[in-house]
Amino acid sequence: MQCDSCGKESVLIRALIEGVELRVCQACASYGEKLDPLIEKKQEVIPRKEEVIAESIVLKPEVIEMIVNDFASRIKSQRQKKGLTQEALSKSINEKESILRKVEAGKKPSISYARKLENFLDLVLVKEYVDTPKKWGEEKKEVEEATIGNMIKMRVRKKK
Repeated sequence: MQCDSCGKESVLIRALIEGVELRVCQACASYGEKLDPLIEKKQEVIPRKEEVIAESIVLKPEVIEMIVNDFASRIKSQRQKKGLTQEALSKSINEKESILRKVEAGKKPSISYARKLENFLDLVLVKEYVDTPKKWGEEKKEVEEATIGNMIKMRVRKKK
């Protein structure tokens, strides 16, 4: 079986490492207090943490609303086509003129503000994107078991 700490395939020992009981190899057991060695029959009975977690998590696609990149030019050109000044448009949607000025200058509006402009000016500013979550190791075409060692490596890479 795989060591919970480093992922190495070997005979496992129960060990208490920083207050957490883990199933680790002989080398990793030296980082904590060794408990009773695991018996082969016990290993089959003890559920792995990753298996329990994987069964309880349901991966659902997430819908994300994003403002289009060329929002400023779309707003300004549609406002001008309708023959409105910034002041008139602001009053029509019941918002401050200074906010409209900033948005037309390129400051990204909130989704709710963009929705008001969409409705009044009859244009598309907000698009929905579907983000489908991937399982651990899916990008490698094989699912690896999550170990503490793997997570530490990932965290170290992110800090650099």
